[in-house]
Amino acid sequence: VSHIAPSKATQAEIDLAVKTSLHDGLSLYNLNDDALSQAQPDIILTQSLCEVCAVAKDEVDDKVSCRLPPNQCQVLSLEPESLEEVTETFVRIADACGVPERGEELRRSFWEGAERVLLATKKSGIVKTKEALPKLLFLEWVDPPFNGGHWIPDMVEKWSGCRTATSWV
Repeated sequence: VSHIAPSKATQAEIDLAVKTSLHDGLSLYNLNDDALSQAQPDIILTQSLCEVCAVAKDEVDDKVSCRLPPNQCQVLSLEPESLEEVTETFVRIADACGVPERGEELRRSFWEGAERVLLATKKSGIVKTKEALPKLLFLEWVDPPFNGGHWIPDMVEKWSGCRTATSWV
């Protein structure tokens, strides 16, 4: 649950609320204690890569230790920063769920699909020599401008044929 209502605010207002919360050391999200207790999960997936994207991992750990019986729930934190690391999370999650072969199959299937996209872009003539490639800027929001990061540049460069311009903004 977030105290920021994105459907009722402009991008600039959301940006200011996020920056203010982070500056003041406040989490953007709160876990619903009752829902967590009722769910009695075996595994919780979270991340500590970006405090704007999800509940802080420390808060998840604290809530799990306070609300669930000891050793009942595994908290699995995922922090992929590249596309390769994203596909490694498929395997980590499947391993934690006791079905490692499904994670390996999903990773293999993902890369096969990615290869088909790459071949299609090459056939289309979109992919040119490195020097002739257009630069592409990927923004997560525009007011104020905020670059897309983590695995976004990998995806753009691999499949669009464009170079990413991550330092323009």
